[in-house]
Amino acid sequence: MQSIFDLNRSMDIITKQIRDVIILGASGSVGRQAFDLCIANPDRFKIKTLVSGVNVDETIRQALIGKPDYIVMANESAAERVSDVIDNCIVLYGDIGRKEAITAGYDIAITAIPGIDGVISTFDTIANAKIVAFANKETIIYAGDNLLKHAQQYNTCIIPIDSEHNAIFQILNGIDQSRFDKIILTGSGGPLLNRIDFDKITLEEVLKHPTWNMGQKISVDSATLMNKALEVIEASYLFGMNFNDIDIVIHPESIIHGMVKMKDGSLLMHASAPDMKLPIAYALNWPEVGSFRRDLDLVNVGKLTFLEPDHNRFPLFKLALSAAEDSVKSRIIMNYANELAVNLFLERKILFKDIYRIVDFALNLNIQYKEDMSFYEMESFFKIVKLYILDKF
Repeated sequence: MQSIFDLNRSMDIITKQIRDVIILGASGSVGRQAFDLCIANPDRFKIKTLVSGVNVDETIRQALIGKPDYIVMANESAAERVSDVIDNCIVLYGDIGRKEAITAGYDIAITAIPGIDGVISTFDTIANAKIVAFANKETIIYAGDNLLKHAQQYNTCIIPIDSEHNAIFQILNGIDQSRFDKIILTGSGGPLLNRIDFDKITLEEVLKHPTWNMGQKISVDSATLMNKALEVIEASYLFGMNFNDIDIVIHPESIIHGMVKMKDGSLLMHASAPDMKLPIAYALNWPEVGSFRRDLDLVNVGKLTFLEPDHNRFPLFKLALSAAEDSVKSRIIMNYANELAVNLFLERKILFKDIYRIVDFALNLNIQYKEDMSFYEMESFFKIVKLYILDKF
């Protein structure tokens, strides 16, 4: 199976002193941290484009500091509000505006837009950037095979930003695949790791992650362990491994982010403080050493704990893995149904336990599915799935 290492070996090394950067999803958690890293290193990075949603205040704040050439907002209203404040910058909006800004060309692209919009943007960016560092799992779930082919076509390097996959990327860089036989991804277990009663879980409890500062969607996925199932799929494509060769271990301290089991049974581990700026900085600077530093004090950490995932208390994890192994159709429906269910939970329209019920319901729908759908055909397919779900729930 092809991996991103096969792809990245053929990439031309960036020799420019200052790298031009586009941040897609600039007002989100990953985007804000990427922005901060670039601003802290003006002799290394130039923020050329900010692509945001409707968070006008955050976009204006970033634009006043970063002075980008382009800003793209989700709609015309948000773009007009930004234009009223920001001068000497081209402000665009919508899908057309995003595509126009992306074609300006970049050394580094940070893609952190969630959902199908993030998938389309990532593919557009691959054709116009030398390195694409992505944090939206949907790109792999919906189009894993095509992602690597597309990147190969444009000689673009792919680097994962997720802490677990970035850890594996760092471990395996330069190691021949014949020397190891298993990848182990860790997970904190989320805010509900020690919870017994799952009937009265509040939104506030779910969003209070014990070790990571994350966006709302990924926080909910962490609470259901759906994020771990998605990470198995992602690792399979990125590192050319079968699902059976990828394990998940619960590690509440979030210090060990990934492990590789060698042929002799020994483990290579990546350890760092639970700070997303570390993998983001690694991607921004690759293949050179990152510009951000946070030391890890193991004495202060004290102990490291490892547990097996509890499939009974977190049934969505097992359901999602089964769907991933079943077919591409099941994988796509599973991910979209979860995305919709999480949004409904965030809007307080369903209970926490209903997230599992919705995904299970969607996977049992008898809906016609066409192989090799375009992204726009996929959007139409999702609308049908959504109608069924909303009619039931």
